[in-house]
Amino acid sequence: MNAPKAPRVPVDAKLVALAKEYPDRWLRSACHIVPEDITQGSKVLLTPTAIQGRVIPHLLRNRFSYVVKHRQAKLSTLCLLLMLNRVMYTPHVKGRLYANDEDTTKILFERMKFAYDNMPKNVRIDAQNVSLEAFRWKNGADLLALTGGGDTPGIGQSPDNFVLSEFGEYKRQDLFNMHFFPSVVKRPGAWGVIEMTPGPFGSVSHEMWLASLEGTGWLAPLFLEWF
Repeated sequence: MNAPKAPRVPVDAKLVALAKEYPDRWLRSACHIVPEDITQGSKVLLTPTAIQGRVIPHLLRNRFSYVVKHRQAKLSTLCLLLMLNRVMYTPHVKGRLYANDEDTTKILFERMKFAYDNMPKNVRIDAQNVSLEAFRWKNGADLLALTGGGDTPGIGQSPDNFVLSEFGEYKRQDLFNMHFFPSVVKRPGAWGVIEMTPGPFGSVSHEMWLASLEGTGWLAPLFLEWF
């Protein structure tokens, strides 16, 4: 005999509205990650670290953020989950994850997918299609993972939301600066994060960071000291 199917849990519209209005609470109550300590089991709710606690309000307060961090600050997954919240709950919205190489792109997308797969079903909008590099919902929203660090980064489409991980390591930062960023900034309601460890002196990413510190750019800077 086949085991009976578990009853389908309907999406709770009130809880979804709260998740969209208070993404910081949603992170703590609905998003699971793989624990570093295997004695904790196969998954644990995301409990923000002190550093993450500094970053969350900055990302929610600003449309476009530039976060310079130290290694192991554990910010990539946090940024991606906030983007997932913005995309999954809003029809026809486009989100893009960019990382510096294919392996990193795959790892980051898998972390986001893990949180999605283990999310309470009453606040999870079921995707019409989920692949190794994309979510696509029936409401027209989608979230794609792309490699941005190569010679020909996939920047043809202008998303409504983006996370660029380790932008300082990208080969063609100039292409993002000439074509990608100007089109995204013009989109009403757009949101995005550049999060990276310090990049090369004199690079496009370095000049963008200096402009953000001077208040002449379009990015809100946040520096996470490591000493």
